[in-house]
Amino acid sequence: MTLDIDPGEQIECRFAVTGPAPVPGIFPETSSFIGPFADGNGNLYTVTEASRTVFRPAIRKSEDGGRTWTEVDSANRPSSEDLESVSLVQDGTRIHMLHQRSGYRVYYNSFNTSDASERPDAWVARDEQLFAGAGTPRDQSVSLVARRDGSLVAFYVISDREIAYRIKPPDGQWGAQAILDTAPSGRLLTQVLAEPSTVGDTVSVAYQDHGGSSSVPSRILVRSLAPDGLLSAPVTVATDAISGSSGYKAMPNRGLAVLAGTAGDRLYVAWRRTDGRLVGSAVEGGIATPPEVISDLRTYQNPLSVLSNQVVAAMAPNLQRYVDGDLG
Repeated sequence: MTLDIDPGEQIECRFAVTGPAPVPGIFPETSSFIGPFADGNGNLYTVTEASRTVFRPAIRKSEDGGRTWTEVDSANRPSSEDLESVSLVQDGTRIHMLHQRSGYRVYYNSFNTSDASERPDAWVARDEQLFAGAGTPRDQSVSLVARRDGSLVAFYVISDREIAYRIKPPDGQWGAQAILDTAPSGRLLTQVLAEPSTVGDTVSVAYQDHGGSSSVPSRILVRSLAPDGLLSAPVTVATDAISGSSGYKAMPNRGLAVLAGTAGDRLYVAWRRTDGRLVGSAVEGGIATPPEVISDLRTYQNPLSVLSNQVVAAMAPNLQRYVDGDLG
């Protein structure tokens, strides 16, 4: 706007945000789901790096439906910085955070929302190290699941060829590390994504197996982890996943969902096909349905504006219903 001001005239200007404001800070580079999450008071929460110069995790809170955001408990941020890959899950009044930084180092943090009976809007667990790291990774990827019994399951890559997991029982300590899968020589395992069952405590896990080049189509594999610790055999859902300019991100940042059916769960997996279209397949009883096209247009991937290699798409966290087997 242009103002005509006479000599000596004083003008007072007031500015207000009339639409949604950007969430402050720097977003994680290759995150899994990071919200926003709503608490019992209607506040929203997510996480970013504090700023361009301070890379420590900052919990952002909105009291007006996402219009404006402020950091809470900034004095007690976790000290482990560099949000290369982050996964958040909510369990009642607590938000759990799995964080992998450069060098494969993995940390667990947690935060109380405003409706917690004790220590509201405060960090609770900080900088609990789940994995000490091993060399320089090609890709960071973590996924965290909260089971119905209150336990947590953390999945994370520990090398170019291995994905590991650890389980934290309710009110207990993290258990020993176990291996989800190991790729054969010349192959890479990346981009692990996990979702809890809607009817029990089985966890479904999807991950990518590829040859390390964006020109080589990837396989998408699915396994399940039962409450007793039993891992199912891998199911190959796709052999034609592609990630464009990077070899690492063929699935959306939330590339699978559990569909609640009358007889149990069906897992739905989405990926970017070699022709650029987003497609998906349902897995039930160890059998994957033929893929169906989700998007007619090519899926945008690797936007330079956000420096992310992820497919720019996401799926609903849990679809509670489907009609006559139609995924909609």
